[in-house]
Amino acid sequence: MMAKLTSRKFLLTLVSQITGILILMYPGHEDQITQVAANASGLLLVLLSTLGFIKYESSIDAARATSEGNSSTPETSSSSAAKVAKPFGALLLAATVAVTLGCAATPLQKTYQARESYSAVMRVLVAYAEAGKMDYRTAQQIEVARAAAAVALDRMEDAAKSDQPLTYKAAFASFSEAIDSLLLYEAQLEQKAKKKTD
Repeated sequence: MMAKLTSRKFLLTLVSQITGILILMYPGHEDQITQVAANASGLLLVLLSTLGFIKYESSIDAARATSEGNSSTPETSSSSAAKVAKPFGALLLAATVAVTLGCAATPLQKTYQARESYSAVMRVLVAYAEAGKMDYRTAQQIEVARAAAAVALDRMEDAAKSDQPLTYKAAFASFSEAIDSLLLYEAQLEQKAKKKTD
């Protein structure tokens, strides 16, 4: 149950719902509420993607240690990865909070945050691919979504630099659709990996 409550998809949906409620309650402050929600979503994506990547990598290292017959047990490898992950996660959280709360007021800054979120999601998907946890069809679908997100990010950056708000909005909508697809593929791969370990 806790895994479902801490999933990125659930948390982003929760942020979206809270945003909608706050906009209804405070109709004159849509821009500020939307800005805070975007910052919170970016923070969640970066943080949870990175922590998921660390957890996934530690399980790969533990499995590799077991299969290679190293003297360290999977528990030792996993616990040493966890010891590294805790301070790294805390440092990442502090840096992300500082960046998210300190800026992201302009479209260009939002674009850089979107690029960070995209990179975090792609790191996790690449780890699944490298571990052989992805079939060819899924890899092709992920590549289509990845390319769409990359193009949208470039369009967002160009529009932000040339002060074209309508183009920026359209590019942001395309990026959101592509990143949602990537997150869905990541959730499906995570669920398949959990089923295989159970």
